Amino acid sequence: MKRRAQWLLVAGAAMSLARFAGAQDSRPSVMLPGFRGMIRLDTVGVATEFDASAERVMSALREAFVELGVQPDVDLAKGYVGKLDLKATRRFASTRLSSLLDCGVRDKGPNADFYRVHMALAGMVKPGANGKTSLRIAFAAGAQDSGPLGDPVACGSSGQLEERVRAFVHGRLKG
Repeated sequence: MKRRAQWLLVAGAAMSLARFAGAQDSRPSVMLPGFRGMIRLDTVGVATEFDASAERVMSALREAFVELGVQPDVDLAKGYVGKLDLKATRRFASTRLSSLLDCGVRDKGPNADFYRVHMALAGMVKPGANGKTSLRIAFAAGAQDSGPLGDPVACGSSGQLEERVRAFVHGRLKG
C-alpha cells in the first residue's frame, strides 16, 4: 500500500509537470477527431514571405479571418491569429466543406458535406530580416458522423482556404 501511495504521488507530480510544460509551450496545437495525438499547427501549411512589418501582416490576417466569418483569437506577442475550436456542417466560409477538405467518401457523397467537421485555422507571423515577415497559414480538421456508430476521420486540406487567406493578406498589404 505504501508503494502505491508513492507511485500515485510520483504520477501526480508528473501530470502537474506535463500540464505546466504544455502551458509554457507557445506553439498552437489542437486535438481533432480522427487523429491520434496533438496536431502542432506550426508544422502544417506553407509559409509565405511578405515585404511588410509583422504588425501590418497581423492586422491584414485578422481582417482575413473576419472576412471568412471567424472571430479570431489574437496574440500579438506570439504572432498568432486563429481559432482552434471551429465546427461546421456542410459549409464553412461560404464554401462547401468538400471543396476545402477531403474527409473521405461514402455512398451518399463526400464525408465533409455530411459529417460534423471540427477545424482549427491559424496564422503564425514571424518577423524576418530587412523588414520582411513570414506568415504560415495552417488549416487542420477532423470529422465525426452524426450517427451513434460513426467513426471519426482525419481530413486533409485542399489548400483552397489557406490560399484565400494568403491572397486576402497579400491584397491588403498591396492596397
